[in-house]
Amino acid sequence: MGTTSSSKAAVWWRKPFALWVMFGALAYSGLAFLALEAAFGFFDPTLTAFALIFLVSGVLTLRGNRWAVVAGTVVSILLIVLFSPQLAGALTNPANPGFWLAVSAIPAFGLVVVFGILSLVHWKKGIERKSYLASPRSAGGL
Repeated sequence: MGTTSSSKAAVWWRKPFALWVMFGALAYSGLAFLALEAAFGFFDPTLTAFALIFLVSGVLTLRGNRWAVVAGTVVSILLIVLFSPQLAGALTNPANPGFWLAVSAIPAFGLVVVFGILSLVHWKKGIERKSYLASPRSAGGL
């Protein structure tokens, strides 16, 4: 039994770097939105829906589901477009309670969009074959 669990762990660690980055960004965003709601004691169904979509698509992305990569990328773009007025207000005022989320989530969404598009473009050939998607130790540029 010990070899089975270690082999399952080895399979997770062999996932391409791009999937780990997208998982991290999506999971962070989902947990951050839920933490924001919990910290200020409010419930917003839209924000909760985005958080759950981010968490589910993050886990499924790490498992290698192509549609989860599409969902994470599209929902990241959609959230930026829908909440851009609130994000702009939060970014202009560091005293705003949502400033930390805006400053950290916007770059995370950028990573999801960039790695999501690159992964989808190279999905059929295998993202493991592209060094900049497979490993953080890429020797060259794009």
